[in-house]
Amino acid sequence: MSWEYTDLALLRDGHTDSITALAISYDGTHIATGSVGGDVCIWELYSQKVIYSYHGGVAILVLRWAPGSQDLILCGMACGYLTSLSIHSGTISVYGFRGHSYPVDCLDVNGSLVASGAQNQVRIWEWLRQESWKLRVELREPYSLPQEGHLDVVVTSVVWSSCGARLFATYLHHGISRVYDTATWTCSQIIRIDGQAAFADLSHDNTRIIVSNLSTGFDLYTVTSGDHSRAFGHDFGSRRATPVKFVERSDIIVGGTTVGEMVLWDTSSGRRIQTLTWENHRVVLALDTLDDRVHGRFLIAAGPYDGVDYTIRIWSKRILGILSIVALRL
Repeated sequence: MSWEYTDLALLRDGHTDSITALAISYDGTHIATGSVGGDVCIWELYSQKVIYSYHGGVAILVLRWAPGSQDLILCGMACGYLTSLSIHSGTISVYGFRGHSYPVDCLDVNGSLVASGAQNQVRIWEWLRQESWKLRVELREPYSLPQEGHLDVVVTSVVWSSCGARLFATYLHHGISRVYDTATWTCSQIIRIDGQAAFADLSHDNTRIIVSNLSTGFDLYTVTSGDHSRAFGHDFGSRRATPVKFVERSDIIVGGTTVGEMVLWDTSSGRRIQTLTWENHRVVLALDTLDDRVHGRFLIAAGPYDGVDYTIRIWSKRILGILSIVALRL
């Protein structure tokens, strides 16, 4: 059966500068976006309108919805702050604290545990409610090899396994993904990556990890063996870390772009399936996907980093020849 991703929504009049972070809510009804100027917008997808906004004054680098929540968002900020935004009775309440001494570039949530990464720091927080954060552990950074001694340790992604038993952390210059056992917080495995490792995402069954490689494109690895299973090369344009995400139960990956072309790849065959094109060769560094097989909803959302028009685009999977109906529950 043939299918393609088609435009579902264009979210306008929310941001006036570069989109640096984006997250789709778990039920697919809302989208949170953040900008380099420190603005966070909460969009209702059904109406395509901003329903809440917050100005933090400092670049928003990463956003995550609290698990199962439609009213609680976590932010990683360039000033090292971890901030939670709680929506209640038509208002936003904000709580933040300095969780790191460097910009918080990566963040992931697993139940009451939050993993955050900033420069060489990976910290695990116990998060019970908006204003209750407790540092559980700081993970030991990887040792530098002799040839890497002059390079900084830089963590580029933190990703929980679906069951929460493992945490994957990728490091830029080391070219590795370290796998931590969350029972002991020790490194149980190292997946070696040929190149500089940036963004990463884990398949829904925890068997594969996709890594954005600054040298080649996107690389797929088998978790159990650590073997490199497939490479997905793409036109870089400029040498920048571009995000990559699994979609559709990990059968497909989609990546950001520096040349205005977001490519969907088949993870089994390595075949290009579709290209989502942006006018004027836009740079896209904010990306998220929704994989809701129960309700038959598959969404891709992305926001541009450059230009003068900061419209967020949403695509939905459509079976060719059949009208695609996306159930958006308010």
